Amino acid sequence: MTSIGPWEGAIKALSVCALGVNLGYLGLTSGFFDQLGHYLPPYRLTHVRVISILVAEHILVALRVLVDWLVPDVPDAVRVEAEREEYIQERIARDPRAQEDAPAPPPVVSETGLSPFAMPAEEEATPTVQTV
Repeated sequence: MTSIGPWEGAIKALSVCALGVNLGYLGLTSGFFDQLGHYLPPYRLTHVRVISILVAEHILVALRVLVDWLVPDVPDAVRVEAEREEYIQERIARDPRAQEDAPAPPPVVSETGLSPFAMPAEEEATPTVQTV
């Protein structure tokens, strides 16, 4: 499986920074803490607001890490298919006779070069499908 290399770490770091900046902007410029200060007087103080924003930021970063850990980068069906293809290629490389047992490749559209899933135009005839 391939990844996007160093950009993956950069994007994750940028998402954490964006989360902190957006929470700070929202917390310090919205009227949320002003309204909350009417009911809970400590929220009128700036340092209490900043601490609340930091706590919320840490909770959301933890949630983001949990989701990143729970959701696989590659779906199981794709992983199984890639392992299957790798196994077939290794088997063919070791034993040329195994090529007879290998499954046929998927059909390829020969005339137009389009994917077999593409819809033909109304004025064109349906392209013929050949196996390679």
